[in-house]
Amino acid sequence: MTEIIQETPSPQVCAGKIFEISGTQLDPDVAAALWPKILQHKWLMSEKHGRDVGLRTACIDFVEHSERAIKEYADYRRKDVLVEMGAQAFEGKYGIPSPILSRQSS
Repeated sequence: MTEIIQETPSPQVCAGKIFEISGTQLDPDVAAALWPKILQHKWLMSEKHGRDVGLRTACIDFVEHSERAIKEYADYRRKDVLVEMGAQAFEGKYGIPSPILSRQSS
């Protein structure tokens, strides 16, 4: 049995490909996290339509219909950075941790 293993390109390559295909500029880490999802979306769309829809069509559809998901993912990643910098986190909308900055008293 032959198994095809597809490596995810580097974050910079993913961001470049998504920008080239859809015109949407994403942070490289976000683009790398979304790249496999775009490929899966292409497969699902192709199955639904009974033909290969192409990477451009799938990427544009994914970005246009997943804009909110992309924003929420970027916000979630931003929370990690803020926590590393010493911010406190609390449960926000939809149970997703939201960062708040704590003030140190002098």
